[in-house]
Amino acid sequence: MNEPDNPNEPKDGKPSPHPDDRLEPDSFFEESEIESDAFLYHTDALNESDLEIFEETLIAGLEELGLLFGPEQIDRMSSHYRALVHTNKTMNLTRITDPTKAAVKHYVDSLAPLVWAEEEADLPFDVRVLDVGTGGGFPAVPLAATELEWTFTAIDSTAKKIAFLREFINRMEIANLEAIPARSEHWNAPRPFELVIMRAVGRLAKCITQAARHVAKGGYLIAYKTAAIAQDEIDEVGSILKAHKLKAMTTFDYSLSLPTDFSPAEYSLKPCPVTTEFGEVLHHRLCIFQRK
Repeated sequence: MNEPDNPNEPKDGKPSPHPDDRLEPDSFFEESEIESDAFLYHTDALNESDLEIFEETLIAGLEELGLLFGPEQIDRMSSHYRALVHTNKTMNLTRITDPTKAAVKHYVDSLAPLVWAEEEADLPFDVRVLDVGTGGGFPAVPLAATELEWTFTAIDSTAKKIAFLREFINRMEIANLEAIPARSEHWNAPRPFELVIMRAVGRLAKCITQAARHVAKGGYLIAYKTAAIAQDEIDEVGSILKAHKLKAMTTFDYSLSLPTDFSPAEYSLKPCPVTTEFGEVLHHRLCIFQRK
């Protein structure tokens, strides 16, 4: 018996695009908003004090990492924060919009793989990075803004979030970052990536089953987690590593200090846990799997 025709397959035999790929990049944004540049330079969502706090927190965090960037890199992250807060009023991009918390929990935290790469990894000069489940652009935007020699691809299954990122990328002319509407398990990348990163996308086993196939031989899959990750979540990946050609998990621990009352001197990020009398200390971990 002949199989029924696939309604999604054109008669010419060429596969139809995945539903996630049917996207007009600017379809979410009002024409008047784009023409007025309100998307990047609005004044309704943030006051000058908030923006100053964000930038001071961000710069202090970068200095603690030992990273020095010029005004262009800082401006890209600051512009993304402005666009994020503005768009978040009508689209659920993030629950964290406070300037201090956003700078630490989103932007500086996103840069932790740079510390790991410098201290522990053996990566080529021109790394290709895939951000799976990027949401509002984390960690892809902070990484692309600061690591200019690497090229980044950010994917997400929510078309409106990708529309937001594409508009931002186009406005800021970020040449080393592209955004694609896709689900990792359905998407066929043109070639594998040296680094595949996943932040806030579920349990480790889910990360591996969805994204391991995109990792190049010798490359790495990195999942952002808290240091308090449950042992059962770690244990359940042991049975699937071989099937996905991954080595045993290694970890990279670091801590973020989030002051109650903002002061850049009270902020720190280091490869090992730190303690502070100021505010909250966030103990985080990169869970790292290398492809055999």
